[in-house]
Amino acid sequence: MRAHAAARGALLEVRRFALATRTAEDAARQVGTDVGRIVKSLVFVAESEPVVALCCGDARVDEGLLATALEARRVRRASAEEAKELTGYAIGGVPPFGHARPCRLVADEGLLRFDLVWAAAGLPDAVFPIAPQELVRISGALVAPISQRSHRIINATSSNCRPTVRAQYRSHRVTCCRLFRTQFRAGESQVSVQKNSHRISFSSHSVADS
Repeated sequence: MRAHAAARGALLEVRRFALATRTAEDAARQVGTDVGRIVKSLVFVAESEPVVALCCGDARVDEGLLATALEARRVRRASAEEAKELTGYAIGGVPPFGHARPCRLVADEGLLRFDLVWAAAGLPDAVFPIAPQELVRISGALVAPISQRSHRIINATSSNCRPTVRAQYRSHRVTCCRLFRTQFRAGESQVSVQKNSHRISFSSHSVADS
């Protein structure tokens, strides 16, 4: 995990605690922050491909929305054994990047409402602080509304827009998902999505494996 971040120019400040930080509530209590600022790294399987979904501690990943973002027919939660095998880490300590096997990464848009979040550092008692935008950059995650909380916010926002703006917004989301799927299959892992008003712009960069 540290090597993955270092290869991308980031130095992580890992903090360890006397008590466990396995759950979002435990981590928030130890850090002394809101549970929403704790990043949950949840492992899924989409048509046999490993996926790690990143979302706020106060949100819940919707498998239907995740499948839509991935353009997958079916997505299911990985078992504890599968999560360990696919990422190299046990549930409760899965970091957002640096996994044992290449995983598709999807970050919920709700994370971007914070200036700083805390993510698991590979151990059941360790976390590290990071800006959400930096988390997306280092992990190469696709940013999409994959929790019901984010989905409701987006729907409420888009309902106040003109029909043409809503159509452009949805079109950009679909295009971005397709772009990510194409790049992942080609071995490129860096996709950044930035939301500006009711429009989304995206850019892609090739990142060398480390």
